[in-house]
Amino acid sequence: IRIFQTLFPQITPPMIQDMRAIPHIWERIDAIRRQVILSQLGKLLERGQASGDVRRDLDIKFMTSLWLHIVSTMMTPQGMTDLGMTPGEFIPKLMSTLMTGALTEQGRKKLGGAP
Repeated sequence: IRIFQTLFPQITPPMIQDMRAIPHIWERIDAIRRQVILSQLGKLLERGQASGDVRRDLDIKFMTSLWLHIVSTMMTPQGMTDLGMTPGEFIPKLMSTLMTGALTEQGRKKLGGAP
């Protein structure tokens, strides 16, 4: 995740437009990104479970697949253009939504106390 936070804020809207025009560059970036997510995110979540920072009932394979799907479909040159965001803006929003959720404490109570 730190890799995304470090590298992607440097990608600007003009660079995103360039990647749309030169798809082989995007394909290489996407391949590296997929490899990092698949090889590192599961390990990070396991460490978080061991330390108590991540819920023990979290299905790591599901979460890794969810991240990969979201990033693969939304964090593309077209997706970034459609959202009007840079990757540096997208990653913190994704982390906030997936890691802390969309519901407030009140909302979780109304849902039935789901974690």
